Amino acid sequence: MKSEVAERFEGSRDHPRERGGGHPWPDEVTELLDHLAVELAIEYVRLMEQAAESERATPDRTAEERSKR
Repeated sequence: MKSEVAERFEGSRDHPRERGGGHPWPDEVTELLDHLAVELAIEYVRLMEQAAESERATPDRTAEERSKR
């Protein structure tokens, strides 16, 4: 005997097995999570570029600090 949840999602692409496991999220939630993941990746890259730029802008100071230690 199948559970109500199993009957609800049987044959649907929203079935947890069809989506790679986990919770059967509505499409809107999945789209929002995908969007947030992209935004997070963009922000991460921006911050890494900013850190690299900052490091390139002050290489002498960093070398001086290392020599003082």
